[in-house]
Amino acid sequence: MLVGKYLEVIGKKSAVDIMDNIRSKMPMEVTLIRDNSKVITSVDSIEVGDIVEVKRGERVGVDGVLLSSSGLFDESSLSGESIPIEKEVEDKLYSGTLNVGRGCKGLRVIRLDLLQTQTR
Repeated sequence: MLVGKYLEVIGKKSAVDIMDNIRSKMPMEVTLIRDNSKVITSVDSIEVGDIVEVKRGERVGVDGVLLSSSGLFDESSLSGESIPIEKEVEDKLYSGTLNVGRGCKGLRVIRLDLLQTQTR
């Protein structure tokens, strides 16, 4: 009985640690492009249809579709794949991925991150 309870507690702690690790990697601010100007704003104020910029070395803050240029994105935090993936125009990008290539000038938000919508 004690061994079972111990394993249950260890399993729950591991799941909570993983979720905390994922949340800690999520950006709190993004560069919003509106009316040909760039504004740094909170991820919470982003709405579906907004266009954000993701510079080289930044993490994608919300799920979206790449609007301009191509780039390399590290999705290892989501898929475990260690090799960056080349993304082209109209490819989907997921929140938490890291831009390791060129900066992308436009990312149209298609869906707000599930963790963000649950905390609103």
